[in-house]
Amino acid sequence: MIHGDQDNVVPYSQSEIFATALQASGVETRVIRMPGGGHGPSIVSGPDSPDYLGPMIEWFDSYLKR
Repeated sequence: MIHGDQDNVVPYSQSEIFATALQASGVETRVIRMPGGGHGPSIVSGPDSPDYLGPMIEWFDSYLKR
């Protein structure tokens, strides 16, 4: 999951709670925190934001590409 920590629509804590529940059920998951990121297109906060495209493509390739 990719979530901005300044999201004013869906609180960042929701992703943490969801990730914990998924992991407790045996689902491999992680949350990429976007410092200063908002909701939707505003999630990318600046040049110091962590790489999210690489992990996103890796996830799609691992789980959806056949």
